[in-house]
Amino acid sequence: MAGEAIFISYRRDDSKKDADDLYQALAARIGESHLYKDVDNIPLGADFGAHIKGILPRCQIALIVIGPKWAKAKDERGRKRLENPYDWVRVEVELALAAVDLRVVPVLVNGAHLPRAKEIPTSLHPLLSRNAATVRPGSKVKADTDRLLSALALVAVPAMISIPAGEFIMGSPPSESARNANEGPQHRVTIRAFQLGKYPVTFAEWDAAVAAGAALARPDDRPFGRDRRPVVSVTWESAQAYIAWLNSKTSGGYRLPSEAEWEYACRAGTATAFSTGDTIGPDEARFSSNATAPVGSFPPNAFGLHDMHGNVDEWCEDHWHDDYNDAPTDGSAWIDGSGSKHVFRGGSWLSRAEFLRSAVRRSSYDSSDHGLSLGFRVARTA
Repeated sequence: MAGEAIFISYRRDDSKKDADDLYQALAARIGESHLYKDVDNIPLGADFGAHIKGILPRCQIALIVIGPKWAKAKDERGRKRLENPYDWVRVEVELALAAVDLRVVPVLVNGAHLPRAKEIPTSLHPLLSRNAATVRPGSKVKADTDRLLSALALVAVPAMISIPAGEFIMGSPPSESARNANEGPQHRVTIRAFQLGKYPVTFAEWDAAVAAGAALARPDDRPFGRDRRPVVSVTWESAQAYIAWLNSKTSGGYRLPSEAEWEYACRAGTATAFSTGDTIGPDEARFSSNATAPVGSFPPNAFGLHDMHGNVDEWCEDHWHDDYNDAPTDGSAWIDGSGSKHVFRGGSWLSRAEFLRSAVRRSSYDSSDHGLSLGFRVARTA
């Protein structure tokens, strides 16, 4: 699933609260970046029909939320809204039914049933032959949404950012405050264009993978909460298992970033200790705290990436090496079978500010290490 993979259509005077509840339940499982809720996401002044026509081809599924008044709703003149060819709900459903490779699923709420053919325009009759889902209100929304997602077999693909090719100086200068010897010697590295997750992988994305059949453990969220918070307690091996599953369900190419790619993306063109300058503050990253923050809670860097500093430590592909002597200069992962230790980067909610520096490197004891600070984000070969 990529982009706005689920389009949600509803009629405000019929099922607004139910559509809102469904949206929130879906967002908690797969993330808001994969959802599109009709007029709420249409820019002011945009041509409604043209905008919807542009969105629907990027979606996999259209959920048509139908409440008791969906087919019977009338305008201020007492005419049935669906009889108006410019009615926005009618336009959405007609476009969805005409779209190629788009699954159109009626979602019945508040005890509603599918309307009878004589109650709706002929252009909407194909909707009546679609197998409908039922979502009950209140405390049952989550369970019914889980069942809906399982039936749809959705794959929540992390949002990705294109990182341009370039060169940078990797490592820190001896003069940098709090520098460790393993951050040198500094060396020039050439990076090919690639993609990197906009955020660390979230509990919502991990849990959606498990619900869709991935053979993954369900990490403990402790007191943090799941949903849009970054997944934690992830081993390097389990991160690789998630990526293998993601590749099996998509066109592939997903992987962990190399250590060089990670630092290049973190710096985003800067040469200072942090991408924010020589210092970093609590309004710029999550650190020295008692819990993770939902991803995207802090401003992105110049490449559009969130949480590169703090929140969770992030696994890289590379084996651990004590310094950069003989390190690759082409941006590739440094893998030579030298033990089972792997690199993680970025610092976490537990870390002091100096451990969030762009050049800071840390290692695991082995690839099965996990902890409340360890997460990851995916990369993809461009």
